[in-house]
Amino acid sequence: MLSISAEQMGKDGDPGGETTQPKPQDPKMQAAKVHMLDGTIREFALPRGSKGDTLFTMVSTEISIEEHDYFSLAFHDSDGIRHWLYTDKKIMRQLKGLPWVFSFEVKFYPTSPSTLNDDHARYNLFLQLKNDIYSGRLPATIPTHVLLGSLVAQAEFGDASTSAEYEQYLRTAKLAPRNNDLLDKIKDAHKEHKGLTPAEAEIKYLDTCKQLSMYGVFVFDAKDKSNNPVSIGICATGINIYKETIRLHRFLWQSINKISYRKNTFALKLNPGEIDKKTLVYKVSDYTYAKRIYKCGVEHHTFFRLIQPEDKPKQSLFRWGSARFRYNGRTQFQTKMATHMFDHTGSTSAQRPNSARLSQSCDNVAKNDDSIDVLEYTDKELGSSNPLSSPVASYEVSSSAPGSSKSKGQGNGYRPSTHLADAKVVRRETNELKYHLKGEGLSIFSVFTHRVIVCVAVSACVRLAVCYQAEPPVSTAQGYFEIQEKKEISCH
Repeated sequence: MLSISAEQMGKDGDPGGETTQPKPQDPKMQAAKVHMLDGTIREFALPRGSKGDTLFTMVSTEISIEEHDYFSLAFHDSDGIRHWLYTDKKIMRQLKGLPWVFSFEVKFYPTSPSTLNDDHARYNLFLQLKNDIYSGRLPATIPTHVLLGSLVAQAEFGDASTSAEYEQYLRTAKLAPRNNDLLDKIKDAHKEHKGLTPAEAEIKYLDTCKQLSMYGVFVFDAKDKSNNPVSIGICATGINIYKETIRLHRFLWQSINKISYRKNTFALKLNPGEIDKKTLVYKVSDYTYAKRIYKCGVEHHTFFRLIQPEDKPKQSLFRWGSARFRYNGRTQFQTKMATHMFDHTGSTSAQRPNSARLSQSCDNVAKNDDSIDVLEYTDKELGSSNPLSSPVASYEVSSSAPGSSKSKGQGNGYRPSTHLADAKVVRRETNELKYHLKGEGLSIFSVFTHRVIVCVAVSACVRLAVCYQAEPPVSTAQGYFEIQEKKEISCH
């Protein structure tokens, strides 16, 4: 293992390092600088009162990313702490006087990155992981560094050669943490990848990175009950507890009953039978840091485990305290639903600046044999066969009222409920599909030519039955996928 300190593992740095305020061309407009993953800086002009969604849509459109839900814009405060730019809030209120300088980053690391349909999304994920490996945020062994570095060289330069240009590339490219012996090994391993296209090399790179133990893990510093330093890692599968580089505990989402924060503590309430102690409490630096951990947990659980985010409650005349935090955006299930339902024939392959002569569409790249059934991807990707982990399960996001027995010592809470509704027929209005496919710009009437009804049977294994020529269309994601898989209805 290379000498990477525990402080670097899983930590986020400021990729831009620029704090200069972009100058607006119009008093009512604001210029925003965005540091892209390929190292370029792009500027965008937008109204000063815009929400985060406006800027994020402009950036996603600029680089032609269709599966953009895995990415987000981020900014760093005066202390160098990274914050995500939320799409449902005004940018000015989030920055609070900070320069309009952002970075485009991966927020949710897909559990099966090679199955991404969008070549632009795959390429930007490749760039993010390349930065993570080079900076030490994603630690790896020396043999893995050699393999990954050789795949980067194949993707960016092409086949190995004896030219001076190739030697110059090896000296200047960020293939691995600086180590002369490592570069010599990368040079030898590069010869074994002769003939691979950039897209094929990137897919091999992604498949290798996803096997690393810290892939997609966001790490936060904390202390346990004995005041010993530990790290809390949040990822797609659940929450891990580390001591230096050793993982002490791994709690899958289906084994967690509730996560909460109060003052400078972050708590995990586990289901019975996991460990002897039902509730684990960790101390952090302050209230703000505890809230950051809580938000990261809520977002990852919602994105990877639910069909759709919880609807916002209706506005009431009287409300005590601040609104409970909810993830705002599409889940991974909704993203895959959209990409499987619609054939994006207009999509193009991403341009690789350093390998334009070898760049080609991924249409000719062999599909991964380990394809995932769109109806069961959650359990297969996250390594669980528990029926409660099915995306059909109903999760309740709860926050106990002040003064109640449940709220004592708990603070703000997020509880994934394990209650499954009785078997019933789910009937929805057709306009609900617009919520699931928000941003696609497609009409539901061009999708369905039959009336459908989806019967959801809840048992040890949840399965769907699709009946045609019945009631008006149903907007459950499973029904759409079932229709698409059976090819009974053509989607344009």
